Amino acid sequence: MEFLFVTLLLLLTIIYPSSGVVNIVQEPKMSFVNLNSSVTLKCDHDNTDHYRMSWYRQTGEKQDLELLAFSMGQNSVNIEPPFDKTDKYKFTRPEVKKGMLQIKNMEARDSAIYFCATNGRNTPAYFGAGTKLTVLDPKITPSKPTVRILKPILNEECRKETVTVVCVADNFYPDHVKVSWTVGGVVRTDGVATDSAATQNSENKYNITSRLSISYKEWIKEAEINCTVTYTDPETNNQTSVTEYIKGPKRVDSEEEAEKYVPRGKTMLLAYGAFIIKGFLYGLFIMVVIRRQGFMSK
Repeated sequence: MEFLFVTLLLLLTIIYPSSGVVNIVQEPKMSFVNLNSSVTLKCDHDNTDHYRMSWYRQTGEKQDLELLAFSMGQNSVNIEPPFDKTDKYKFTRPEVKKGMLQIKNMEARDSAIYFCATNGRNTPAYFGAGTKLTVLDPKITPSKPTVRILKPILNEECRKETVTVVCVADNFYPDHVKVSWTVGGVVRTDGVATDSAATQNSENKYNITSRLSISYKEWIKEAEINCTVTYTDPETNNQTSVTEYIKGPKRVDSEEEAEKYVPRGKTMLLAYGAFIIKGFLYGLFIMVVIRRQGFMSK
């Protein structure tokens, strides 16, 4: 029954997106903790009609939401299976508009994004922005990423339609990074596809890739394309940015020429095909004439 209720909450969230009915604030937005330590996540909202509150966990591996704790009202709390088998989690709800989730004896597998959600009777669930929690491995030294940009593949340039520039960030720890793009100094979000989560390499550090698709016409303008990876230092919580750039090769004199290039190529191909057909027909005509002359001479 509880699973059915959670499923219904998620469906309602999709059907009825947030419209400002309730504001949810989660603190902290991100947290770095050591092994065997504890942390408290806070959730506040501003609507007393939202008497239900839930905590979900989303891990980097599964990317699924797991219901961790549920509350039907003030001081009415439950830790959901299988998380209720130990005293690791503690959920308190001193007020309808306030809840705290405490996690003790932190382990590496506790690294995840934790979401608070609220809803009332016959209302959709509203989710907070989430808290990204990272349990630091003492054996791994924190390090910012190295960033490189890969050129479009040759086949894309030959087609002269759309090209894809790939940005790769390597060997960073922990995985608190954000990737952004600019083209000609202007922030670009259209045509951007970034990995949903960073992946660990053989050294237990992280890698992430992001792809930017732009038109061939933009690529040959020689506009500067920047990929910026913003990294959060776990010791200071300060953010540093690493940027790499690339420029497309200028291969035509103007945008008008770029637009004409593909139609002109197609026209030349059609003309070449017509030339071959005409040559074939002419050869066939000569053969027929020769045969007729040979027949008449007999």
